[in-house]
Amino acid sequence: MLIETLGTVLPIIIYFLLIILLVITIVLGVKIILTVDRINTLVEDIEYNIEKLSNVFNFANFLSDRMQDLADGIFGSVLSAVKNALGFSMRDEFDDE
Repeated sequence: MLIETLGTVLPIIIYFLLIILLVITIVLGVKIILTVDRINTLVEDIEYNIEKLSNVFNFANFLSDRMQDLADGIFGSVLSAVKNALGFSMRDEFDDE
């Protein structure tokens, strides 16, 4: 009698526990999908902002290079004017040695 009762009740308990496990798995799967979707949106926003920052840094780099070229040109012109005014030549210095 006990064995017959266990033979009937145990499969029902096992099926009930499997149904609960299946529901929990489905809920966790849905939560994981929603979380991955949020993360994907966040990564896209970060990539967009990085691209904007990259453009800003590229512009700053370009501006810095142009200012350096301008400073080099001004320094070269001033140095050349000073050399001409003083009659100083680098070749004269090297020829003396």
